[in-house]
Amino acid sequence: MGNYIQLNRTFSPVPNNKNSEYEENWSSFLGSSKHTEWCDVLKEFRCVILAEAGAGKTEELKQQALKLKAQGLPSFFIRIEDIDSDFENAFEVGSQEQFKQWLDNYDEAWFFLDSVDEARLNSPSAFKKAIDKFSKSITNAKHRAHIFVSSRPYAWRPSEDRKLMDDKLFLPKPAESNHELSDSDSNNDNSSLQVLTLRPLDSERIEQYCNARGIENVEILLYEINRLNLWSLAERPFDLESIIDKWKEDNALGSRLELLKHNINVKLTDQHSADRADTQTLTLEKAQHGARRLAASVVLTGHAGILIPGTTTSTKSISASEILNDWAPKDVRALLELGIFNDIVYDTVRFRHREIRELLAAEWFDSLLKAGADKNSIKALFFREQYGELVIAPTLRTVLSWLILFDNDFYQQAISIAPEIAVEGGDPAVLPLPTREQLLNDIVENIVSDEYNRGARDNTAIARIAAPDLTQKAIELINNYVDNDDAIFFLGRLAWQGKMIDSLHLFETIVLNGQRDIYARRASLRAIVSSGEQDYCTKILVSLNKIEKNFEHQLLSEFLDELPPTIVNAQQLLISINKLTLDTGKSDLYSVRRSLTEFIKKLSAKSSIEVFDCLLDGFVRLLNQEPFENARYCKLSKRYSWLTSSTALILEKIIEARCELALSQNAISILLSIPHLNSWRSAEYDDYKDNLQDLIPKWPELNDALYWASIKQTRTTLENKNMRLVDDWEIYCHGCFWLFDENSYKRLLNSLPTIEFTDDQLVVLSTVIRLYQQTGKPLRILNNLKTAVEGNSTLTSSLQASLGPRVLKKSDSQVRLEKSKKKHEIIELQKKEQRLEWIKSLRANPTRINNASGLKTGQLTNDVWWLYLEIEGDDFYQSRVRGAQWQDLIPEFGNEVAKEYKTAVQNFWRNFDVELQSEHTEYNNTIPAALNVAMAGLEIESRESPTFPHNLSPSELKQALRFLAKELNGFPSWLESLFKAYSAETIEAIKIEILWELEHTTSDQNIHYVLHDILYYAPWIHNAIAPIIFDWLIANPEKISKFPNYCVQIMVGGNLEQEHLVKLVKGEIHRSQSAKIKAQWFALWVDYQAEEAIPALDEWLENLSGDEAKINTELFVTHLVGNRRGRGRIKGIGTYITPEHLKKLYILAHMYISSDDDLNRAGEGVYTPELRDDAQDARNHLFSLLSGLPGKAAYLALKELVLEHPESRYRPWMAKQAFKRAESDGDIEPWNSGQVLQFEHQQLITPKTHKQLYELGVLRLNSLKTWLEHGNDSPWKTWQRADQENEIRNLVAGWLNQNCREQYTTAQEPELANSQRMDIWLTSNNVNAPVPIELKMLDKNWSGSDLCERLRNQLVGDYLRADGASCGIMLLISAKTNKSWRINNQTISLYQLRGALMNHWNSIAKYYPKVNAIEVIVIDLNLRSKVSDT
Repeated sequence: MGNYIQLNRTFSPVPNNKNSEYEENWSSFLGSSKHTEWCDVLKEFRCVILAEAGAGKTEELKQQALKLKAQGLPSFFIRIEDIDSDFENAFEVGSQEQFKQWLDNYDEAWFFLDSVDEARLNSPSAFKKAIDKFSKSITNAKHRAHIFVSSRPYAWRPSEDRKLMDDKLFLPKPAESNHELSDSDSNNDNSSLQVLTLRPLDSERIEQYCNARGIENVEILLYEINRLNLWSLAERPFDLESIIDKWKEDNALGSRLELLKHNINVKLTDQHSADRADTQTLTLEKAQHGARRLAASVVLTGHAGILIPGTTTSTKSISASEILNDWAPKDVRALLELGIFNDIVYDTVRFRHREIRELLAAEWFDSLLKAGADKNSIKALFFREQYGELVIAPTLRTVLSWLILFDNDFYQQAISIAPEIAVEGGDPAVLPLPTREQLLNDIVENIVSDEYNRGARDNTAIARIAAPDLTQKAIELINNYVDNDDAIFFLGRLAWQGKMIDSLHLFETIVLNGQRDIYARRASLRAIVSSGEQDYCTKILVSLNKIEKNFEHQLLSEFLDELPPTIVNAQQLLISINKLTLDTGKSDLYSVRRSLTEFIKKLSAKSSIEVFDCLLDGFVRLLNQEPFENARYCKLSKRYSWLTSSTALILEKIIEARCELALSQNAISILLSIPHLNSWRSAEYDDYKDNLQDLIPKWPELNDALYWASIKQTRTTLENKNMRLVDDWEIYCHGCFWLFDENSYKRLLNSLPTIEFTDDQLVVLSTVIRLYQQTGKPLRILNNLKTAVEGNSTLTSSLQASLGPRVLKKSDSQVRLEKSKKKHEIIELQKKEQRLEWIKSLRANPTRINNASGLKTGQLTNDVWWLYLEIEGDDFYQSRVRGAQWQDLIPEFGNEVAKEYKTAVQNFWRNFDVELQSEHTEYNNTIPAALNVAMAGLEIESRESPTFPHNLSPSELKQALRFLAKELNGFPSWLESLFKAYSAETIEAIKIEILWELEHTTSDQNIHYVLHDILYYAPWIHNAIAPIIFDWLIANPEKISKFPNYCVQIMVGGNLEQEHLVKLVKGEIHRSQSAKIKAQWFALWVDYQAEEAIPALDEWLENLSGDEAKINTELFVTHLVGNRRGRGRIKGIGTYITPEHLKKLYILAHMYISSDDDLNRAGEGVYTPELRDDAQDARNHLFSLLSGLPGKAAYLALKELVLEHPESRYRPWMAKQAFKRAESDGDIEPWNSGQVLQFEHQQLITPKTHKQLYELGVLRLNSLKTWLEHGNDSPWKTWQRADQENEIRNLVAGWLNQNCREQYTTAQEPELANSQRMDIWLTSNNVNAPVPIELKMLDKNWSGSDLCERLRNQLVGDYLRADGASCGIMLLISAKTNKSWRINNQTISLYQLRGALMNHWNSIAKYYPKVNAIEVIVIDLNLRSKVSDT
């Protein structure tokens, strides 16, 4: 099999509800569910395997095909792209001849359809053609073909491609695999198609791969991969190879930055598909330039797909030809075929790795800076001010983590806003030590002050900065913040990942302090055990065992993961295990079991026998502690049964080594008990696949000892009940590890003469007899049995009794059963004969069906009824129109009989007497059987009459409408067409039935069958029915005994006018009724009229008692937004979904649904949610709705919650959510390809929105400020001479015009509708509102209060009134002034003026929710006159 490395790859299922197109977090569903291996995958008949490029899917599929072929099984590996055009040559494993041979026989076969050269699958239609042709080629053998199709996750279209596979290659699920399906499965409920994803390599498989490649010092390489956080690269074989090559070449990986650059350069000089490598080669420099521009374009546009030259534009992809418009098409194509990109699929490529893409984008920005681009223009993309918050643009955040490594200005500004940016990505390890020390200090201070630093606290971020040279700084911080658990949780992990040995002693007291937070203790312990001396670690374990009453399972896991398996450690760990208090329903149990398993795996039977003995003895003692799982069948401790898998692992290791310890009493006792636990309660054992069943029979001494021990144990149990053990049923019925087969049974027979106890001899004999019967009764074993019992009358009699013929007297019940069965068979035979005779007579005289004599109107003949039953079959209770499939009669009854049946049932519906519910005084659910036949006739007419329903006479229309409520599920299929043709008649018929239900519904009995079906099956009639329901509810308030949920939802779905619903709601709320019903009405009111309803709701709840207010708030909020699945909510117009209303509702919900009383169901297994479960989820959903709303109003609402949240501990979290809102709203808007190129050349983009125009204006004015205050050619003296505002305005406007680059136009003093005049405005043809610039000369007599008033009233109040105008600029120019201003009772200098005015704006911004951004720019013309004096 060539260079293939066997790694036993695993797969995870892709849920059927994963119906969205590919996203970059596609792998998020891999989760922790059980993984599927090839041995299980190969059992599937239809399977799609998704894998990223470089994951090794092609090699995996090809090797499986070769493996099956080597086993003599029909197996084929086929190129998908060749199927349609050249099927005969598409086989890479197997051949066309072998394929034809398979078609001619009855064997199963395995087909692996892999797109080896994805570039040639240029569209989904090409894939469809290939699948279609393959399907046709195996038409008659589909049921015995195992078909595996590979695809890229981003090329797989869940809905369309699932449908294609099922249309062309459908195979139903095997009967035994049927299971209860969720709603999301309903569309594919009978398809055998499975969609799996090939899991990336884990650390264990990466190690195997490296060992197979002959790498030296693999442990050091894995440490380096972990240190540099390169798992995302190493998890794919294609990219792991480049890491290995670097390691082989340098015996080091260097820094993360160095390694990724090496990877980029390798991939930019290497075509990864030799089949399609372009003859045109690119220089490395040119390839780098193109890759960087493409990477930046992907980031800035938000489109991951890159179209190859010559393809049409896609809204979800960018065109490589447009981005590289200065390249020849062949060069563009050559670049896209390099290894840095994924394979070409549907004319599109993607960057293989997100981090490489981000690094390349950062290098693109850096190249612009190095080429002399305007730094402020680039900074303005990354660093934003939104709602007074300084934020980093989320789109560029990951790029910035790299860019700060190349430019110190960017670094300083980034960490001043968010120091964690340096460790969220990039490679902070390359920064100078003083810089990293200050960075670490800033991060920890932010953690202590609980600042928003989302990215600094995860292990991967810590790993990026952790290094031994930061030890002294870490020690300083540990000492400073030793009492802060959050800081210690961070610093402990820092010391662990940075191997900061000198800091370890500082963590000891934290580990030993049971009052400290468990996460701080765990991080501290991990730091110690990962790098500390063995004796020191053991000493801490001993100390913990002495002081801990209940040992924390998290701490035990840390010890197990790191401690060496010495005898002392084993003894101490047993003490710790005995002190554990595990909740077996929660994940803590599994974490300890995993760690214990890894601890045992470190043991060697050759050198650790003493440790094995210690652990085995300790586990047995714990497993023998009462109470047991089951005192009769499974005497293993209920508390410690979770140790069974660990004990089994010990036994497996010592048995493999043929260690005498396996024959000890402890080992034997557990080997007898494990099968009982496995059959009694497999949950504790099912995730451990032991090899004991195979190992034990291979060791005869142990196998036989276990056999006799099981006999002894079972006999003791039976003797206590005065019973004998004379056969082996009792010793193997619950499972066993011992085994005697055709090669070993003679040991038992040979032992018979040496066995003194007859009962033991009988047990042995029964074991061999059972083997004889199970293996097909071979003569050899029978002869050996006879020889073995010869001369022993007891054994001979037992053998004869077991094998000889026996005549047993039948019991009376057996006789009765046989008679009944025989009678039934005779009756069934008679029925079959009668049916055949009936069919024969019908075929001979089909017209009798419609010409029966003496038949009354509306009467059904037996012929018609029986024919109906023939069609209906087993679906009698599924639908009342199954009998409309009259063509089903043709194969057996002939065409004439079928047509006569059709005519008969069509006539029958017209004359059948249909009883309406409204014609009864009480609910009547009696359904005459003939109704089904009549409905089948009407269904046939609706389907096959081209003029239906217009062909119906008035009386026939009236008759048809009597059937409207008679279908089992929903309404008949013809009702909608009837409604469209005869709406008035249909509405009247439905109205009668609805009103009857409403009139007859009581508090004890709901009669809402028609209402239910209208709601769920007839949305097309809601608009017509809603007014009818409303009128009845208004007219009959005394008959509304409970909340009319179906009625309300129909009225909502029927778009009933808002004022009508509000009128109904208010009336019901003010009527005297239960609070529970009022809560539901309030939910409807809040949905439709939140402004008025929320204060009324608040007042109502205030007047209720505490418990009553609590439960009614739970009812209200659950009815408003639904339960945890979103069900049961009012689906109205949602007037409450505004920041202001959601904030009020969220506060109200927290007041009465306190988080202190929240239910925590984690780890409880399956449970039925109660009202409280749904209410706390609904309360939290209110906040999700609020935090998910974009815009300034949502930000202000979140900021208000910082002060107003009724539970104060939530307030810091509210501040973080407000910042997140500002961060999200401050993001750059997606660009197009042209804007990327424009920015590369001009460092600006043509504004498409008002905000972009505003940002361009700010950028230009800041450039003007920089030029005037610092430029070598600054005309500051000339500008100082302009002492009138209009002169300065002309200068500013003139400069803006000269530097517009055709992106905007400038106007001075344009007049507004209220005769106000802006000083300057910026306009653009692409933007519907201008950006105002309010200009003030500070040398004039403008006081601080004047400036604040101008900002508030003139700039914000007047100039930003227009629709779409949300951003403005205040430009203040100082010629020579040296004065100060009073603002907010503070004296403000010129240097401080901008900050003071921005603070003033931020303090009043909440009163102007439509104004998103105001910028104050102060230009000091006197600043350029100053000289350096240091």
